[in-house]
Amino acid sequence: MSRVIHGLKQRNVLETWRGRIAVRDANALRLLACECNAAAARHFRDVLKGVYPADI
Repeated sequence: MSRVIHGLKQRNVLETWRGRIAVRDANALRLLACECNAAAARHFRDVLKGVYPADI
C-alpha cells in the first residue's frame, strides 16, 4: 500500500479492503488535495457539462 493511502487511512479519510478504496470523509480529502483537484473539477464542470452528474 502506498504511503499516501496509508496516511489517509490513519487520518480516517479513506478505508481500503480487498483492492477497493472508499472515501470516509470527503471534506477532509478535499482539504488535503492539491490545487490540481480544483483544476480537474473545473474541467469536468466546464468542458464535460451534462456528461457526469453534478455531485461528482
